Amino acid sequence: MLAPPGSQKILSYMIGWLTVIGWQASFATANFVSAALIQGLIVLTRLSYDPKPYEHMLLFRAVMAFAVFINVLASTVLPKFEGFILVLHIVGYFAILLPLLILGEHQDPHQVFGLWLNLGNLLTQGTSFMVGLLGPVFMFLGADGAVHVNPRTSIPVATIIATTITSTLLSLIILGSSTAFNNIVSIAVTGLSASYVLAIGLLLWRRTTGGIRHSPLSGSQLTNTPGFELSWGPWHIPGIVGPAVNLFAIIYVLVILFFSFWPPDVPVDGAKMNYTILVTGAVLIFSVTWYLAWGRRDYKRPLIDTASVH
Repeated sequence: MLAPPGSQKILSYMIGWLTVIGWQASFATANFVSAALIQGLIVLTRLSYDPKPYEHMLLFRAVMAFAVFINVLASTVLPKFEGFILVLHIVGYFAILLPLLILGEHQDPHQVFGLWLNLGNLLTQGTSFMVGLLGPVFMFLGADGAVHVNPRTSIPVATIIATTITSTLLSLIILGSSTAFNNIVSIAVTGLSASYVLAIGLLLWRRTTGGIRHSPLSGSQLTNTPGFELSWGPWHIPGIVGPAVNLFAIIYVLVILFFSFWPPDVPVDGAKMNYTILVTGAVLIFSVTWYLAWGRRDYKRPLIDTASVH
């Protein structure tokens, strides 16, 4: 939609593939983290418990099966279940935070705010900090997930099954090394971030070249079609602030992308290698090759964007 007419189709195809690997890795990572939290709670309550990789894998699959059940077989109760989880999350936040603040042992402020640990033996503290940002960045990647849900679209059961099979296969990595599964986290960050930076870059290009105009239309009358002049939707940031936000977002994502390819510690060997750049590069090469061979004839990009205001 935002790209030049000659490159809209292939860029749409590439962004689609980047989004696919990003969300597949995100779902697998969510299951991995949830299973690790369950094992952590067991360790906390039973000091004699020795967590095993196969137990982590089975918990991974149990969490995944529950998610599939809620989304496919019990979808009618999904909104109520999500509301319950939201309340539980907020109450649980204070239920954990307040006892720690009141009853927990307080550390020296210098140790809390001034102690930096470079446990990966990376070159500098700054490098260690940037590589360590991948975890926090991952936690924010799904914040926009709800906006992709269209109430008029039915549950994509086939897609959920394909995603489940993919995550089931990825869970086997845990049997070899939980550290190796960290590559999946990096793939999630890389795939989604790369799709974001392409879209934001095209939006900035359109803004700075005057490719988006203000329209007197609103609601369901407002449409955008590739090949024609684009119109702003019901909300955008006007003036210089909008492009400044876009530019900041591009710089931020590019920095994250750069460090998402770094290994978590040194020296690096086959077990510690970050294979994210290999997977991402392979997917990009595959998508371009597939597009040139078949996709350019069969692939139909999104043709129209309709903004509705209720």
